[in-house]
Amino acid sequence: MRTLSPIVAVLLASSCATSGSGGSTATATIDVHVAASETTGAAETASADAPVSTDAASPEIAAAADTTRAPEDAAPPEPCAQQVGKVLCNLEGQGYIRDETTGLATEAPYLPSFVLAEAIAKTTQKYAIVMLGAWWCGKCRAATGLVVSKLGQYGKKAAFINLLVEGDTPSKPATKSNLQTWASQLKVPFTIGCDMPDTPFALKKELGPRETAYILERATMKVLYKGPNVASALKELDGLPE
Repeated sequence: MRTLSPIVAVLLASSCATSGSGGSTATATIDVHVAASETTGAAETASADAPVSTDAASPEIAAAADTTRAPEDAAPPEPCAQQVGKVLCNLEGQGYIRDETTGLATEAPYLPSFVLAEAIAKTTQKYAIVMLGAWWCGKCRAATGLVVSKLGQYGKKAAFINLLVEGDTPSKPATKSNLQTWASQLKVPFTIGCDMPDTPFALKKELGPRETAYILERATMKVLYKGPNVASALKELDGLPE
């Protein structure tokens, strides 16, 4: 499952690639050092097999060698984790991205692959609530129905993302067809998604069991709250500043 940096970080990631950079960095360092040696006339005395270091180079050459280095005051990427105070990992799924309070999620184009950062990037609210569910789960249907009925109250404060982590039965992952039926029956207007076909139950494994709900700071995907169901998340949302 792919994870990228958070959006605004965001991802907002992480999700959460730098292989092969060692060789190119070493080559760049050697090239710079050779240029310094030619400039100072030290090329005749330098051993071709001797290790090269930028320590002896002039300040200008050393600065040139450091052009690919991050500023010392730049914060390192924040590790992602599914817990309060951390940036939620930028997990991948399939489905429909939409930030509306009317209509159906399926009015948006179907995306065979998207990450959470993409869904959140299309929203403008201060918060985002990621809620898990299962197609077969009656409590999950009721929870989603509750959110749909309260969009007039909460829709301006938080965006909602509904992820199905199980399908027709607890042993089956959700599918595109399940998402379409879910949206149609429950009149879901906001983003809905489920696992990628090649990674069944990955969302469940990473985010938790059905009915789990997260409140995120939309701009950073930082977890502000993690609870057992969306009803508890809505109560928590009431106490958060506008």
